[in-house]
Amino acid sequence: MGAREKLGQLKERFGAGIVRADVPGEGRLFVYADLSVVKAVCRHLFRELDARYVVSIGADDRPYSGQFMVAHNFAFDRDHLLVSVLAMLPAEAPRIESISDVVPAANWAEREFRDLVGIEPVGHQHPRRLILPDGWPEGVHPLRKEVAWNLSPEEAVAVRPPPRAEYIRTIMLELERLHSHLLWVGLAGHIVGFDTLFMQSFRIREPVMWLAEKISGNRKTYSLCVIGGVRWDITPELKAEFVGVLARLEAEWRAVVAAVQRDRNLQARTRGVGVADRALAKEMGLLGPVARAAGVNLDCRRDHPYAAYARVEFDVITAEGADVWSRVVVRM
Repeated sequence: MGAREKLGQLKERFGAGIVRADVPGEGRLFVYADLSVVKAVCRHLFRELDARYVVSIGADDRPYSGQFMVAHNFAFDRDHLLVSVLAMLPAEAPRIESISDVVPAANWAEREFRDLVGIEPVGHQHPRRLILPDGWPEGVHPLRKEVAWNLSPEEAVAVRPPPRAEYIRTIMLELERLHSHLLWVGLAGHIVGFDTLFMQSFRIREPVMWLAEKISGNRKTYSLCVIGGVRWDITPELKAEFVGVLARLEAEWRAVVAAVQRDRNLQARTRGVGVADRALAKEMGLLGPVARAAGVNLDCRRDHPYAAYARVEFDVITAEGADVWSRVVVRM
């Protein structure tokens, strides 16, 4: 179902409560709702239409509209659709009814915009500080326009990187993914007393870190991206080394995985432990391998592609156990 059909559903349900809507494309919908129905619209999207909660954002829009703004964002992943429920708040008293009792994962996001923008989520169960330290002065909210701030997202300048830069960004993201999963599996092995898995994971992970360092000069925190492109290229010589390193990594890692999947001691310590099932994944906004280990076939690289992900093929790995063992399997 596309953006226009979804908008028709919301208008039919909430009538004049939908003040206006913007549909920049079939994959994006902005719905401006009256304050009296914002919570009901969010409940409808999340509970009745089974949307996935993404995040809530508060903004100081006073230089443009004279008001503050809140956007509650939801995703219909199978429809490749992102929906934002927006509400405009008066400048003198930016307050909005909390949705955290119907969308539990909104808890932290509402506390974030309370700290940073000074928008009060009325009815929030735990409206204490989340980001600002205890010593921060009351009434000073660092993302309000009167407070000096120089953050400028890349997308703000509307510059599209060339395809080669997008592929290089994707390669670096996948290197990050490789060494992150290897790190996680190794530490999981260490925590349950399987240090052989820990040592093998870190041994196999190390050449991945070397590749990242050869491209960027850093094993972590690469500073690769610049506005409109990337800071470093991948040379033909480096490409050849990449292919060799990754081929060895795959061969060595498959042997480790085969051994781990047969290890009864590891399974005895991880099966049925730390269960985060599909329902909890939805309630708490769980993502990535944790959600996929609960059978949630979700991957933002596929469902909401960025960089060059729309032009490459990959498998989305899921498991059904929803426990620590399933999360080990997904990451392996």
